[in-house]
Amino acid sequence: MPPSSAHSPPQVDASEAQSVAMSMARAQIAVLLLIFPVVAITVVPHWYLWALPETDLFPASLWGAFFASVVVHEAIHGLGFYWGGADWSEIEFGFNWSGFAPYAHCSVPLRATPYRMAGALPGLVLGVPPL
Repeated sequence: MPPSSAHSPPQVDASEAQSVAMSMARAQIAVLLLIFPVVAITVVPHWYLWALPETDLFPASLWGAFFASVVVHEAIHGLGFYWGGADWSEIEFGFNWSGFAPYAHCSVPLRATPYRMAGALPGLVLGVPPL
């Protein structure tokens, strides 16, 4: 039977599917642990070469850019899910208040490679070029 949409997810046999989702608490701890090496790799060389700015380090425009980038970050995850085979109606965006974290979620199973790419895309698009 032909797929109903050009972006239908590949059929995954139930015996192949398994969840490897991590809890929000574990994800937040992982982020806290990863932030220090990322800061060391990016901020420390900048500080060494050009020093830190002598003005307010976090002006209102920087906060605006930060919040806009959070929205763009989640949208890029959504694009990755879409390119991986999910339909737009199968992609959810929201905010987890208990974990204080925005999210993009694909409600259908995807194969591991497209899912990994959807996870890596924001870092590749928003992280690598500025670095």
